[in-house]
Amino acid sequence: MPSATPVAAITPEMVLVEAGSFMMGSADGQPDEEPVHEVQLIRSFYMGVYAVTFAEYDQFCADTRNNVPDDRGWGRGRQPVIHVDWIN
Repeated sequence: MPSATPVAAITPEMVLVEAGSFMMGSADGQPDEEPVHEVQLIRSFYMGVYAVTFAEYDQFCADTRNNVPDDRGWGRGRQPVIHVDWIN
């Protein structure tokens, strides 16, 4: 259950990624970058300009009563959050 105490909203800067296609990969890069291939985005979507920080994610965890991820000694605050996945 969310916190009963009002908190400031997290409002990240977003950019529109428009539907379309682009070429992705490298013919002369690392093996996991091959082959060059076309990627098609069938719908436009918004994406955060900056990585989610520990401060933002910690607020989300407090509001939703989720466990905070371990920073493994890298530090929290404005550092990009690590050790989270799509399920989180």
